[in-house]
Amino acid sequence: MHWTEHYDETNGLTWEIPEIALDGLDSLEGIDRNRSTEVWTAVLSAIYNAVHLDCAEVPVFAVAGSDSVVTLQRADFAEKIERAIEYFLEVEEYEACQCLQDLKKFI
Repeated sequence: MHWTEHYDETNGLTWEIPEIALDGLDSLEGIDRNRSTEVWTAVLSAIYNAVHLDCAEVPVFAVAGSDSVVTLQRADFAEKIERAIEYFLEVEEYEACQCLQDLKKFI
């Protein structure tokens, strides 16, 4: 996986985020339907960082081959955590599930 730096003008932080190909998705609206471990791991990492740094918005990943960066708002953390837990249960990644359960306490 390729990583890139992203400067967030909103909070003045520079984030190191993964660069992920959308693999045929025609819009960013459907990105959370992409059942990719890469995407859900990026979501987990982004929420973890946002909670610990008390950010209202966090970059999740850069879209490969473009200047777009997918971000996540604090208001959406709980929903994304639930979807990520569902995904990680399906692929039997129980450590990620536990980490997400722990993060829910801080939302």
